[in-house]
Order: sequence, then C-alpha cells, then structure tokens
Amino acid sequence: MKKKLIVIFGSIIAAAVVVCGAFFITKFIDETLAETPSSDAEFLISKHVWQKFGEESVVWTFEADGVCQITTNSTEYFDCEWGIDGDVLKIKTAWLYDLEDSFTFTLDRGGKTETTLTVTSASDGKVSQFLPRDAE
Repeated sequence: MKKKLIVIFGSIIAAAVVVCGAFFITKFIDETLAETPSSDAEFLISKHVWQKFGEESVVWTFEADGVCQITTNSTEYFDCEWGIDGDVLKIKTAWLYDLEDSFTFTLDRGGKTETTLTVTSASDGKVSQFLPRDAE
C-alpha cells in the first residue's frame, strides 16, 4: 500500500513538473517569436539608427509610417520618406529639391555574423554597408 502511494504521488509530481516546464517553454518561444520583426521594414525600424561602415558621419534613421532622417556629416539632418518594394529600398529626401534614390538591398539580421544592411545604388551601382547603432 505504501509503495502504491509513493508511485501515485511521484507520478503526480512528475506530471506537474512536465506541465510547468511545457508552459514556460511555450511562453519563452512565444515571446521570442513576438519580439522578432517579421518583415525587413519592421527590422529596419526596430534597429532605428543605421551608421555607414567606414563613414561614421553617414547615418540613416528609419521610423514607422515611412518617415526617416539622413545625415552625411553628423550635424545636418534631412527629413525623408522611405519604403520597401520587394528588394528595393526607396528614399525620397527633402533637400533643396526632392531627391529620389533607389537601392537594391540585402539585410543580414545577424545570425552568425554582425547585423548588416547592404545597399546598392540604382543610379551608380555603388555598394554601401550600414550597421545598427545604439541610440544616443
């Protein structure tokens, strides 16, 4: 009789541990998936500030609703609008006149390497790489 009670209580405790473990694992997976931006646009927004590799004064700042800012000298920021169409990043900058630029891009989200936004200008074929920068 005593052995049966030990087996029953042991089974109940083991089942409770399994249920609790499954709950916490499921919760962790759901939170991890919820925090991962699904689209390239959401990812650009989540990192917010992108600094050009090798030219630290060139900064692109992406915000929601297609709003952005660009600087090439770290002091003068120009308002712009941005959008993504497939693998093309389009940026319209309000300068002396509106500048409209298109870039094909790839976005390495930092799997085994550093997170990198690589853009190729449609106008001259110049390739640039941007890294996310912590907001100041």
